[in-house]
Amino acid sequence: MLLIPSDSIPSFDELHKRHLGRWRDVLANLGVDSARLNGKAGPCPGCGGKDRFTFDDKHGRGTWYCHQGKYTAEDAYGDAFELLVHAGRARDKNEARKLVSGLDKIPSTIKPTVTSKTEFHYQNADGSLVLIVQRIEQSDGTKKFFQKTANGVSPKQDETFKYVPYNLPALTSNTEATIYIVEGEKCADTLINLGLVATCNAGGATNWQSELNQYFMGRNVVMLPDNDEKGEAHFEKVRNELAGVVASFKVCRLPGLKEKEDVVDWLRSGHGLKELSAELDAAKTVRTGFGMTLQELKSLNIIIPDPVHEHIPHGFTLLAGAPKAGKSTFMEWIASEVGSQRGPVLYLALEYSLPMLDARFSWMADCVDILLFHEGKFPSMDNGGYQQLKNLLSKYNPALTVIDTLARVKRPIAERGYDGETQAMSELKELFAEFNSSCVVIHHTRKASMLDNADEPFERILGSTALSAVPDNIMVLLQDNNQAVLHTKGRLVPANIKRFSLHGHVFECDDSAGAEIRGGSYRQADILDALQGGPLTQRELADETGIDPGNLSRMCRSLEAEKKITRETRGKPWNLVEKDLF
Repeated sequence: MLLIPSDSIPSFDELHKRHLGRWRDVLANLGVDSARLNGKAGPCPGCGGKDRFTFDDKHGRGTWYCHQGKYTAEDAYGDAFELLVHAGRARDKNEARKLVSGLDKIPSTIKPTVTSKTEFHYQNADGSLVLIVQRIEQSDGTKKFFQKTANGVSPKQDETFKYVPYNLPALTSNTEATIYIVEGEKCADTLINLGLVATCNAGGATNWQSELNQYFMGRNVVMLPDNDEKGEAHFEKVRNELAGVVASFKVCRLPGLKEKEDVVDWLRSGHGLKELSAELDAAKTVRTGFGMTLQELKSLNIIIPDPVHEHIPHGFTLLAGAPKAGKSTFMEWIASEVGSQRGPVLYLALEYSLPMLDARFSWMADCVDILLFHEGKFPSMDNGGYQQLKNLLSKYNPALTVIDTLARVKRPIAERGYDGETQAMSELKELFAEFNSSCVVIHHTRKASMLDNADEPFERILGSTALSAVPDNIMVLLQDNNQAVLHTKGRLVPANIKRFSLHGHVFECDDSAGAEIRGGSYRQADILDALQGGPLTQRELADETGIDPGNLSRMCRSLEAEKKITRETRGKPWNLVEKDLF
């Protein structure tokens, strides 16, 4: 067990925030019997009592109480740190703090149990059942939702099913009432119990279905978003969906909400109906048209995320290359770098058998945080793969996902030309955008043709132009003189060419000024490399490169026309031109 210097130990409050809702696993990993951490009265792990200890874990802080007391008849109670002392794992709370601080990764040792089940019924205007949503809360604080139509199957399996808003009978019978839209059924029921006409959509944040819009025609709407990024994204989704449909659209952002809290939390914190009514009356009108003003755009304070790796832009990227061009080897190296420096990597190596998986990835096992799926172990997008991928992004929160290859996961609809491939790629792109996560999808190029433009390798990407149009970035990896040549362009990155040499498992990038054109003109590349050290006159360039002065003059003029080098006037030194983003 690792103990760290006292001057770097986080405070009790910091550790509580870090392990909020996870104290069962923390305590079990520090030697407290996990069987005693089930929330039921039983034997005490400290004083030896047989049936008076309970680990209640209130507010996810690892709280407990023991009615027998430690060696006395008095009650004992406290938080997770005090339990480590009570159970004899630490001499005092400060030593307990050191033990908790010393934990690195905490594997889950306790299977979460169901603490509550709630059903919400969606009905037609006449009260007939349309959909049942079951909400399951678990002991680890997680929630699961299941949907079943009136025919007893999931919505995807019911061809006759159409979504309706929650509490539709009240919406249609109170035609003059303001409709309050919230994120989930629990919040809707809370407002309904206060006498308001409230509703939501099935599926939670950002899953508003367009078929719901018809029920809000000409109505006055107030929305109460949850206080987090998903809540704001859901607000924007609903606002745009109801553009031109509702008579008015207002938003009520409740004051004092903490991160991830909603109207239920706000009312629980001591606010009453009178205060809520005042906030609802003060709700601000927002425009319901599509788009935004420049002032609204400026107010968003958008920050462009850093690239996940110096050679991989942020966002959804398509990497294409010929078979055996080294694209998989390249991404395996990228995965090793990201997994050891930035965070978890999800790698769908769907063309590899288990022995091949071991041969390709075992070298990085000691230092890389990576989750692997091999051949046959991940379903296609239309057969549960999309939902599984969404679950993995939610639970694993990878810094990078690699899909090798696209053909192994895309929906069959993608085989139906441009429209199908656009939809398939858009679904994947939107999924990763929802989690603000980077993804590289590996794909193939077609065979070379005499009609190919050597300066446009992106035209060789196999499939319709949708495969190039949808991603944020496209990359093509080619081989040239035992080097891997990576061509990249994207919406927010400058077009560039990088050359790599493979040494063992590591790709070494040629970062010289002439690397980008070395495959086409080695002598011009030598000129750029020479100028990388600073400005040089034409005579100095001739001495540095050994190029004949006549040829050198012609090459320099050519590089100047391509805006790669520049000089003030004839006779003055040549300089490299700095690259512009656009």
